[in-house]
Order: sequence, then C-alpha cells, then structure tokens
Amino acid sequence: MSSLALRIPASDAAPRVARHEVVDVMGLHGTLAANAALLVSEAVTNSVLHAGLGTCDVVHVDAFWVADGGLRVEVCDEGGGLRKPSSAGPRDGGHGLNLIGHLARRWGVVSDGHTRIWFELAG
Repeated sequence: MSSLALRIPASDAAPRVARHEVVDVMGLHGTLAANAALLVSEAVTNSVLHAGLGTCDVVHVDAFWVADGGLRVEVCDEGGGLRKPSSAGPRDGGHGLNLIGHLARRWGVVSDGHTRIWFELAG
C-alpha cells in the first residue's frame, strides 16, 4: 500500500499540489478521490492563509492507509493554532473545517507549537 510524505512551500499553489499528489500517489478514485481532494485543499489552504507562514516555510502533508482500510491525511504547519469550530455562520469563516467535519468519519486539530489538522475517510 502507498503512503505519502509531502513537503510543500507555503504558497498559493500549495493546495493544488497537495490535492493532486494525494489523489495520484495514493491511487484514489471516485468519491474517495473527490472527498480527499476537497479536504486536503481546505486543510492546506488554512495553513497557507492563516498560519502566518513565510515564503521559506513549508506545509507538511502525510497520507497513509489505516488498519481498517480508511485513508488518513495529516496537514501540519508551524502556525499558532486552530480549534475545531462548533459551527460557523456565513460571516464567521471556518467553512473548510466544517466541510472536513461533515465529510470525514473522524478528524481533529492538534496545536502544540505546530498545528496539525488530520482526518480519516472511509476507504
């Protein structure tokens, strides 16, 4: 089975690069590919837009299969942190994390000097 350890410069191109690499390297198709591409894009976009990263910083994207056949993706940056939203109104932002919460079977945010958004999708 495939796994992916990607380090992408924090730029406007990062979500596109991450989306394509996860789908291609992990060999995803159909609904799983569409959901993974969307959620990776949202998580990487959060890193690029909200983590305060500079042009020399990178976003880490790791993807691997878990024991029950699901796909786990982790997106990590050195930004200040995020929290899981309880809900977001139309002007509150947070729509990317809400999408992750809606489509992923499990997900979370860990902030401990770095920020890691992780999610699992059924395989």
